[in-house]
Amino acid sequence: MKNQNVVSIPGLEEPEKESKYGYAEEAHEIAARVIDKWHSNLAECKIVYLFKDVRSWESKGKTVFAKTYKAPEQWQYLSGYDIVVIVNLKAWGPMNIKQKEALIDHELCHVDKEIGKNGEPKYSLVTHDVEEFAAVIRRHGLWTKDAQTFFTAAQQMTIKIKELD
Repeated sequence: MKNQNVVSIPGLEEPEKESKYGYAEEAHEIAARVIDKWHSNLAECKIVYLFKDVRSWESKGKTVFAKTYKAPEQWQYLSGYDIVVIVNLKAWGPMNIKQKEALIDHELCHVDKEIGKNGEPKYSLVTHDVEEFAAVIRRHGLWTKDAQTFFTAAQQMTIKIKELD
């Protein structure tokens, strides 16, 4: 596994109070495999995976499964991490391995790598390939190239899932 970049900060102790965040070892292990398989451009990226353990994590009425952040320069300096992936522990628990891989793959698709002027890697975040409402597709069909591309990909493979939300 290439992506084993775990950084510790000397002298930094664990907080005394309980935190809603914890290290997501299983997500890290899955990510190492996913990076080797589909995201080799991120093999050198220092990514930390955290679980967020809260009763509910929602945005606009929908469960948030995970969120990816680019660490600000100050955080990169303090922690050594380029990217932070926070996974909803309550959503993660009932997922099967294929769903967990898909979630981590999804989050890693948000990370883009470019090479800077001095040859150093620069990471940024990208948005989803397509954003559309099911109702618009029902009424107007696949009216954009992005929607058509997404539909073609969706037809090629589906994962049998149990209800997550």
